Amino acid sequence: MAAEKVKMPQIREDSITLKLNLMDLANIRASKSGSILLSEILQTRFKGLSGEFQLMNGKKLISKAFEIVNVIGKGDRRVGFWTLMDGITKEMNPSVEKKYSSSHSGIEAIIWPGGSTTTPKGWVLPMSGKKLRIGVPLRQGSNEFINVDIHPQTNATIVTGSCIDVFKPAIDALEYEVSYEFIPFANGSYDELIYQVYLQNYDAAVGDTRIKSNRSLYVDSTLPYTDMGVGTVAPVVENKNMWIFFKPIDSGLWITSVSFFIIMGFVVWAIEHPINEEFQGAPAQQIGTALWFGFSTLVYTHREKLLSNLSRFVVIVWVFVVLILTSSYTATLTSLLMVQQIQLASKGNYIGYQTGTFIEGVIANNLNFEGLQQYSSPNEYVDALSRGNNNGSVVAVIDEIPYIKLFLTKHLVGYAMIASEPTTNGFAFWDLISFSPSDILDLLTS
Repeated sequence: MAAEKVKMPQIREDSITLKLNLMDLANIRASKSGSILLSEILQTRFKGLSGEFQLMNGKKLISKAFEIVNVIGKGDRRVGFWTLMDGITKEMNPSVEKKYSSSHSGIEAIIWPGGSTTTPKGWVLPMSGKKLRIGVPLRQGSNEFINVDIHPQTNATIVTGSCIDVFKPAIDALEYEVSYEFIPFANGSYDELIYQVYLQNYDAAVGDTRIKSNRSLYVDSTLPYTDMGVGTVAPVVENKNMWIFFKPIDSGLWITSVSFFIIMGFVVWAIEHPINEEFQGAPAQQIGTALWFGFSTLVYTHREKLLSNLSRFVVIVWVFVVLILTSSYTATLTSLLMVQQIQLASKGNYIGYQTGTFIEGVIANNLNFEGLQQYSSPNEYVDALSRGNNNGSVVAVIDEIPYIKLFLTKHLVGYAMIASEPTTNGFAFWDLISFSPSDILDLLTS
């Protein structure tokens, strides 16, 4: 605009004698029209989208007020103003004087795309106002992992549990807003729930759904958010028997050990009697010496001097056997005194498992137990384990580690997990297209 008002002189170039090198800054001369152009720019004045435009003293004059507009589709609505004196205000000339404000809390509510007044967290692909349909299993029994209730008045679905406690923070940790709703699934097993995700009847599945190879063939899962594997829980028994020092060795081994102590004493006596005066004397004295020498090797207190190399060899071998026997006895007795014992034997006993799990077909049938008992939830384990092996009860229960840990948190005394195997992959969310599996890892490590 200013350049049009200034008549720029034509620049003639002698193609033979003049060659202008634009990179040679020393030879570039100042334009004779520069001062005229600068004067015209400073005098320029027009009205644009942001208001009156005019330069004074080399600076742009700031407009006194701006209108703040909320664009909605092809229309717009006024939500407030910005003035030089008051900042952001709802009215152009507020009746009450107030301090300069840069906060947008004093203007009309902003309506975002989709009709929501909640400020979005970031950019996300448009979902046409639809919410994610999250399928949750509706099951009887234990509800600590997933519990579905229907509000009696509003008929709204209320979903709680530890699985939901993990799911909601994972959604909230996303950089964008994700709307979702929980839809109960009661007509089938967990495999059928996951298959409904594949059929796109649900957008995702949340619950105590274990990662399985057949499920991963047609839907995706996040990283597991629980412990992996199965374990065995059984009642513990405190040892209060005063004869507990006999328990590390059974009766057969006790009889065998005592017999060998006696035999070893008489073997040494038979070898040393002809040549050693300490093994001679009256018959009663010789019997006492043989018995004393045999049992004294248990604590290495024998004082008789051996003269025969054969008897020395027999004693060396026997002392080595006694060392192994006493070490095993000491270790077993220590464990009996220090650790609560869990009585679990496979022959003639029953074992329990939770209904609807893979335990019966994969694990329990491989154990040598008399039979299997089904229980609908971990809450029934207490009654089954407390009765021992009578009236259809069980001596142990095999289940996935998350269920066992849930059981042990409620019953801190009297029960323990005695074995665990990483044969399962833990619980996970299925086909969550809203966030990647790394979000679960970040949540667990935070």
